[in-house]
Amino acid sequence: MLSARSNTGANKIKILDVGVAQHQGPRPYQEDRYIILPPGQFVGQSNGNLGLYAVLDGHGGAETVDFIRRQLPNILGSEISSSKNDISNAVHQSMKRVDAELIKKGMGRQQGSTAVLAFIDVAQGTMHTADLGDSYIVVAEEIAQKPGEFNVRRLSKAQKPEQESEKRRIEAAGGHVLNEYGAHRVEGSVAMSRALGDLDFKAETKKDNEGLTRKMTSKLGQKDGPFTDGAEETNGDMISNKPHFQSMTLTSSKRSVVLLASDGLGEEKDAKTAMAWACNQWKEGWSAFDIADALTKRSSKKMTSDNSTAVVLFIERCGT
Repeated sequence: MLSARSNTGANKIKILDVGVAQHQGPRPYQEDRYIILPPGQFVGQSNGNLGLYAVLDGHGGAETVDFIRRQLPNILGSEISSSKNDISNAVHQSMKRVDAELIKKGMGRQQGSTAVLAFIDVAQGTMHTADLGDSYIVVAEEIAQKPGEFNVRRLSKAQKPEQESEKRRIEAAGGHVLNEYGAHRVEGSVAMSRALGDLDFKAETKKDNEGLTRKMTSKLGQKDGPFTDGAEETNGDMISNKPHFQSMTLTSSKRSVVLLASDGLGEEKDAKTAMAWACNQWKEGWSAFDIADALTKRSSKKMTSDNSTAVVLFIERCGT
């Protein structure tokens, strides 16, 4: 659990407060992880303007998600520096590097993790987001004509095996989407279509029924780079490490709230409801930690709940 307050100098935006909380729920283990690196602490950022905030939802065990949490910030910092601050390309290359490192370590064959990332540039007043799997990020922007009221929208793209475009991609890579244990799963095993790790479902390490390593080929055209809304791509992986990516400005509204969360907090409709509640509590004087803690405690009371993690940020535009 963490709450941190940050005041910046002559920037376009300032991060007023950051809070993170986790609850294990009824499960006997906690596989969620998070990353909080405010501007000035993100490795590889010489100007100190960029902060990194992330939620990782591990599955199959904690070893792989712990490795990802340790390695991802350094890999991202290195890629951002070498790509001359092209964050979209840097994120895409970083996801590939993380999987490559897992292969080298002999890890992550039947374990993996979702990832939702927010890069906040306080000097430029921008936020870049990337997501793999079913963790999510939601933003609420104060309506200029109605102070105290917020427009809420989800920035991440849910990536589920049963979605038609994802199902086509999985099948083109030689896989199947099966309804097992009450959810659609890749090969009846993993209930998401994009993640880090899960290497047994990726082209370089997938094994056939005889246990022989084979290189999978795709029936769809190859396309490199992150995917965007409406785009269809494949790289031969049943479970892809290509993230959904988008950018936005945070200067059009006086105040904004950002929520990153694992799916233990609920589905898309639950995320928007949670954000609307968070905005109201901010108006009532709650801290970012108080809100994150209340959200995760509430989700942990559900008997069917997963581990839950929430990162909440309060952001304000500098000047008028």
